[in-house]
Amino acid sequence: MELFTDAVTAGIERALSGVTQRQRVTANNIANVSTPGFKASRVDFESNLAEAFRNGAPGEAGFTMRAANTPSSVNGNNVSLDEETQIMMKAGLQYEALVQALNYKLGLLRTAVEGR
Repeated sequence: MELFTDAVTAGIERALSGVTQRQRVTANNIANVSTPGFKASRVDFESNLAEAFRNGAPGEAGFTMRAANTPSSVNGNNVSLDEETQIMMKAGLQYEALVQALNYKLGLLRTAVEGR
């Protein structure tokens, strides 16, 4: 662990990575909404992050990819634009909340270092 990285900061950083990967995968799903035979994917990281926190190493949490459980259309594509849009909106809100949490943590550290 680096000098200014505690468990909470490491967890926030890993969560940001997980949300970013979820946004990338969701964008790829949306881009392939009309591709015959395309199978949508999902990114899961929350359970891995929770387990990593329990083990005292949140910075080592990873994420897993899995197939989406949405029904396929006639052309074999299983991308649901409504579901992908909801996932993307939720991921955007999660990202913003995580950035705010990280900024708050860094602000506390700055205050402690500057002695204000």
